[in-house]
Amino acid sequence: MILELALHFVLPLMATTQTNRVDLLNAAQQGDTAGVRSLIDQGVDVDVTDRYGRTALMVAAQAGHSETVRLLLRLGAKVDATNELRSTSLMLATLSGKADVAALLVDNGADVNAQASNGLTALMLAAASREQSSLQIVRLLIAHNSDLNIVDDNGRTALMYSILSPPPPPPPPSSDNALTQWYREVGDRRAIQKETASLLIKAGSELSAKDHEGNTAESLAKAYQQREILELLRAASQK
Repeated sequence: MILELALHFVLPLMATTQTNRVDLLNAAQQGDTAGVRSLIDQGVDVDVTDRYGRTALMVAAQAGHSETVRLLLRLGAKVDATNELRSTSLMLATLSGKADVAALLVDNGADVNAQASNGLTALMLAAASREQSSLQIVRLLIAHNSDLNIVDDNGRTALMYSILSPPPPPPPPSSDNALTQWYREVGDRRAIQKETASLLIKAGSELSAKDHEGNTAESLAKAYQQREILELLRAASQK
């Protein structure tokens, strides 16, 4: 599930026919803040795009280069510019788990409810992740009034995405240490899923919403054996 989401947003950085475009995007991707400033001072458009519609702000945000992002914003980069998949810099930073960059973008007016071409929002991407940094982004987006009940092209909400991802397959039984580590990682992922779902429920997510296949958050929790989340959902529905 996470891989499918990532593939929609991640595109290879390809050279364009104009050298200055390549130089600016490469400098931004590498976090070369001085190089970015020099190129823009030479007249390169801060919002110049590559063949996929990506700007310097997008690649810097996805790579997590907060100082470069800060400079680009100060120089007038469009915070809500979109690439050919209608992904924004906030979505790309969220996909990479760059919480500090996501906060910087939100503080500079990024649209927290923008939707990509498949309907995904930054909140859905953060909710689908199992990283601690993404949990920080969920808190950030909720605090900045992200719409909890927007649906993607499958009719799914952020709450549903907090439930969907199953644990990774266990390692071969040849190593006790590897199996112990697997159990630890699964436990950590489950804890993040539970906390993400809890935040979304407490913030007011619609519990009875159904996706295009008729699934609710509760039915998904049952299907994915998310017992603790199921308990949260049932408790919330009784209030």
